[in-house]
Amino acid sequence: MFDAYFRKLIVFTCVFGILGLLIITYYFETVEVSVSDLLSINIKESVYIVTGEVKSIEIKSNTLFFSLCDLSNCISAVYFNPSSATVVQLKGAQSSNSLVKVKARFERYYGTPELVVYKIYFDTGVADYS
Repeated sequence: MFDAYFRKLIVFTCVFGILGLLIITYYFETVEVSVSDLLSINIKESVYIVTGEVKSIEIKSNTLFFSLCDLSNCISAVYFNPSSATVVQLKGAQSSNSLVKVKARFERYYGTPELVVYKIYFDTGVADYS
């Protein structure tokens, strides 16, 4: 008798666990978009993977400010506490006009769109694991 209830409990837990994982994946999965897509549609503030070329790098008080551009649009990006290797790789990507992917949160800072960068992906892989 106890085995029947225990089996039902296991099946019930597995089904709801898988359902919970699917719901979490659906709501928290990052979407890859371009800069133009990010700026052209009324997009919600969430985490995205954005691809573009790096322009105008500036470092102020351990914060990296740069612009991420595609063919027609640019968006400002902020990266807090960058390592020196990340800065060197980003400047190298800027000078060679190579594409960079960033995992970032899209926000509006005083009404202007901005990316708060979590990770920077270069052609060789991830720049910073922090």
